[in-house]
Amino acid sequence: MGAGSTCGHIHDERGSWPLIVVCISKPISHLFLNNTIGGIQLVAVIDKEKCTGCETCVDICPTAAISMNDEKAVVDADTCVDCETCVDECPAEAIHME
Repeated sequence: MGAGSTCGHIHDERGSWPLIVVCISKPISHLFLNNTIGGIQLVAVIDKEKCTGCETCVDICPTAAISMNDEKAVVDADTCVDCETCVDECPAEAIHME
């Protein structure tokens, strides 16, 4: 966990701004504090054909980046922190990272 970590929260306190706080329910070794890999930001993408509308991803997303629209999950790319929790928990395997 990063500096200042307590109770499952990761705090990036290296600079004065932006401060990144991510609340997670389990350790995620592939969580990148700057939300990038090689300068490319990843985001969860929903396969509308596979999405069953179960809302598991909505309930599990630590940043509330996923909502429902017309009974299908929708990801707010600006809020997604690339933690892949939704990918791991989706029972329909309808989510991947791009």
